[in-house]
Order: sequence, then C-alpha cells, then structure tokens
Amino acid sequence: MQIDEETPEALEWQKFLCYPFSGRARNFFENANIKTVGQLAAMSKRELLRYRGVGRKMLLEIKVALANHGPTPGGGTPAFSSAGTSDGVSKAKEIEELLEAQTKLEAQLRAVKEKIVEARASMPRKPKLKPAVFARWLEIRDYHAVAKEFSLTSSKVSSIVSEAFRQRLKSKGLNEAEIVNRWREARSYQQVAREFDVPEFLVRNIVVRLNKRA
Repeated sequence: MQIDEETPEALEWQKFLCYPFSGRARNFFENANIKTVGQLAAMSKRELLRYRGVGRKMLLEIKVALANHGPTPGGGTPAFSSAGTSDGVSKAKEIEELLEAQTKLEAQLRAVKEKIVEARASMPRKPKLKPAVFARWLEIRDYHAVAKEFSLTSSKVSSIVSEAFRQRLKSKGLNEAEIVNRWREARSYQQVAREFDVPEFLVRNIVVRLNKRA
C-alpha cells in the first residue's frame, strides 16, 4: 500500500508511531505493510492474530495506542479500538482499563518467565563430557569400555584422554619437548611414561610427532 508522505493519513501515521511501541509491534506494522491508522484500526482481532508474533500482549498494546490516538482525520472512530464515544471521560476510562489489562498481562508473563528460570535452575546439570570421560578412563583404563558407556568411538576417547594429560603436563609447568629429551636419554617409553605420570601411548605419540617435525 503506497501512501504519499505529505497526505493527512501519512502525517497521522507518523504521529501515531510516536507511541512507545515495542520492537515486535513495529516489525508487525512493517511486515503487514500498514501505512495508516485507519488501515490498522479496520483490522479485526482475527486478522491481526494471523500474523506471526501477534499475541494478547500486542493486541492490548495496539488497542491502547488506538484508544489514546482517538478518531481518524475522516471523523470515524478506529474500529479495533472499540471506542464507542468521543466523550473525554469515557475515553480516559477506556484507556485506564486497557492499561490495567496490559499491566496484568505483563505481570503474568513475568511470572511465567520466573517459573521457567526456576525450573531450569532446579534441573540436574549433566557433567561435562570430557572431564567425565577422562575420570572414567582413569578408573578402568579401557578405551573400548569407556567409549561404549559414553556412546563415543575409541579414537575419540583416546583423543580426550591425551588432551587431558597434556593439560596436566602444562599445569605442572612441563612441555612435550621435555618428554622427548628425556626419551632420547632413556630410550624407553615405559620409563618416561612412569616418570612423567602419563600413559605410555602418549609418550610414544609425542615422540613420533615431534621427531617428524625435526
């Protein structure tokens, strides 16, 4: 719907948009291609609810804005606002009732959100995968068994275990180069693994990988 920006309808719409609408309401106006107050006011509740994102809260928001805006330039009363009189007292009462309904609805929504947050907080948290896998491997030292328990591949378990031991080395201030240097002296994967308190396969992997780089 194309409207000349200088027409009374367009100017009225710009004035109407000065109302502190929510972002959802403004997105609705744009998506529905609404350009005039009359176009919006003529829409029924059923028509409005067909649009995605339009719910009870937005209906009240629009209703309050229309009631607060009053009659359109043509002299008619916005249909959706349900304002049946131009009497100032009646209009003020209607706006007050709508604002009260909006406040109650917002309070209900806040209560629902709080319950959701409480429910999520009370849910038991799942242990983080990698620490749990590593801890279980330390207990049974069996890649296949751990992989089966956690629905992983044995290679994935091996990768997690290797990473965990590398972190241990870093926490002790050691690095892989020291392991390789010690292996060159001892020429025994088993001995180096025992000295650094890491699995023999990790020592072997580190030595092979760093020797390839050299």
